Amino acid sequence: TYHLAENELVLECRIRGQPLPTITWLKDDRPVATNERYQAYYLADGVCRLAISSPTPDDSGKYTCKAENSVWSDQITHVVNFTGKESRLSPNIATIERSRFNRQAMESRRPHFTNVLSDYKVAKGGTIGLQVEIRGCPTRVEWLREGRSVTEVYRNARTFVEQGLYTLALSDVTEKESGMYTCRAWSTHGNVDMNAAITVVANEVEGKPAIIAGRPEKDILISVGEDINISFRVQGEPKPKEIGKIGEGGNWASGNPTDTTKHNASVVSHRFSMRPCYHSAVPDRIPGEPSVVDGGNNWVSLAWPKADPRDTAPVLAYKIESWLLGKEGGARWVELGITPLNSFDAFNLKQGEEYHFRVTPRNRYGWGESVQTSSPVGIGLAGDRPEFVDILPGQLKVLAGETANLSCSVKGKPLPEIVWMKNGHEIEEESRVTTLYNGQDCSLTIKDICIEDEARYSCEATNVHGRASTYARLAVVTDRLIWEADAKLKRERSQDAEGDYPPQFTMRLRDRRVQATYPVRLTCQVVGNPPPTLTWFKDGELLVFDSRRTNYQDEHFHTLEIAPTTLEDGGVYEAMARNSSGAVSCRCSLVVDKGIRAYVAPEFCCGLEPLYRLSEGEELRISAVVEAYPSVGVTWYRDGVRLRPSRRAIMTLDRDGQIELALAAVTGRDAGVYTCTASNEVGRASTSGKVEVIEGDQPREKRTPPVVINAPDEP
Repeated sequence: TYHLAENELVLECRIRGQPLPTITWLKDDRPVATNERYQAYYLADGVCRLAISSPTPDDSGKYTCKAENSVWSDQITHVVNFTGKESRLSPNIATIERSRFNRQAMESRRPHFTNVLSDYKVAKGGTIGLQVEIRGCPTRVEWLREGRSVTEVYRNARTFVEQGLYTLALSDVTEKESGMYTCRAWSTHGNVDMNAAITVVANEVEGKPAIIAGRPEKDILISVGEDINISFRVQGEPKPKEIGKIGEGGNWASGNPTDTTKHNASVVSHRFSMRPCYHSAVPDRIPGEPSVVDGGNNWVSLAWPKADPRDTAPVLAYKIESWLLGKEGGARWVELGITPLNSFDAFNLKQGEEYHFRVTPRNRYGWGESVQTSSPVGIGLAGDRPEFVDILPGQLKVLAGETANLSCSVKGKPLPEIVWMKNGHEIEEESRVTTLYNGQDCSLTIKDICIEDEARYSCEATNVHGRASTYARLAVVTDRLIWEADAKLKRERSQDAEGDYPPQFTMRLRDRRVQATYPVRLTCQVVGNPPPTLTWFKDGELLVFDSRRTNYQDEHFHTLEIAPTTLEDGGVYEAMARNSSGAVSCRCSLVVDKGIRAYVAPEFCCGLEPLYRLSEGEELRISAVVEAYPSVGVTWYRDGVRLRPSRRAIMTLDRDGQIELALAAVTGRDAGVYTCTASNEVGRASTSGKVEVIEGDQPREKRTPPVVINAPDEP
């Protein structure tokens, strides 16, 4: 690049290596001697620069930047054709301005790498992971090995593109995959390359290298006092250990950064609170396999434990798939549907056949690892799936040092196998822990209870027809007085239960979201004496049953089934239980939509105006229109500080996506940059506008275009 103002010709490239490479500049394959005219720099960010003062046409030629260390060497070449300073001058300012804007437009479109690939070794059987960030407007990006397309030559090669990040993943590699890998970006202005030498060696360490598969935005807008959540998507085996750093000091886990001016978050204050962010991208596998909780001749009802959200972004949906065993049309997974809940009803299965089912969780970063049934599930076969006649108590409190007994009864044909679990892991018998199963009654005994025994225990029964579970949470009480008071309260309740008593819900309705055309069941459990009758309502009106909407009762369980669902089935459903001693009701919300594939991230179809100017004392009204599904949450900021609703600041959002902020009697302190942020489960978007407040009766300034004083640089 030629800087006209300084009369200086500058050549730059970016280099990275370990150990630190030695840089050599060559002109026409001869070393360039540094002197007053030729100055070479190696900047801290890996940029190598050769500056030529007062260049002449004799400085034209082929320039090479060569980097070498004890491990590898690499070089890049560029041909310079300098015709002289006079040819760079333009006859008038307007021409110079056009040239400057054309140069800026061309530079913004020309692809360029913002990071450098490094050479490394990978174990045989591992994964080659290469990632570059490309800015500009590349028309095509391709990964090459020794000049040949990687994706065409290797079937195990996968490429990913996300927000300017281009990633190559080559799995299960052998020594044949060693070589020089190139990422080449094309555009109408030429092409650029980035190289890395990869060597595949014999297995020394099992696993796959750590790579960053997704990065956050570089600029983050927050308000003072709010938490910063910075999310990266990482891949590797074993699970990579993340180390975060803020600026040049402070670890992001410390929660006490000392200099916020050194990173890109727009923070008004120099100190702010910070919490750990989500380190993983995709969700972890669900903690247990799917189980059959109900079924018929050609359908089953599946349920599974929720994914643990502690280290990952929340799960948005689960994908359910089936595998038909041993028949035509088998040997492949077939998608049955997607649900945001940890349960699913699978219909139209083949009676008399066996299936495997698997569940895959998804969050905003993508799909996680699947978990499938360990044993086949028979559909409509002769016999009975496991069913617990007596279930475990929901919660059991035991005094420390005493003995805990968990018991239940199960039936099924053929006789089910029983496994006891503690926090999702199978329990091994020892001197303190024993189990018993006589074909019907199951029991778990834990002697000399201690605080480490506090956990979630489950009894799982499995046969060819399905699987059933019952759960109990064991709480260890160390204070004897508390334990005795709790036992006394239970005895009093059991005495009151004798005779007539009003209805009571032991399992209430829960909110559901279902994709249109899929079935849904709303189930509650109610007890009372005499046995109560149950009535269903929708949006406050008595529900009329038809061929799509049916209800049935199984002992104390009452179920409303809608199959198939339509968008009009959404609403508030109420179950009212009544007997001669009283009445009680519970409600839930049912949302019927087009499924997660129809979810739309927020997008402003009409953003804020760039500038709002008004006089002091007037009312400020700024509005925007956003499109999204499901509905969005809206947050307003002024100069990065979050605004709260008040009598003076009215914030509204209507059904049509119209967002408005009304601020009464503005003053000079209300001036600034206002930002509206809309977010939902799948994304977020922001729009900003500047507000100027004219104080007093001052006339509005007349804006004039800036005057160009110095001639700009030209390439």
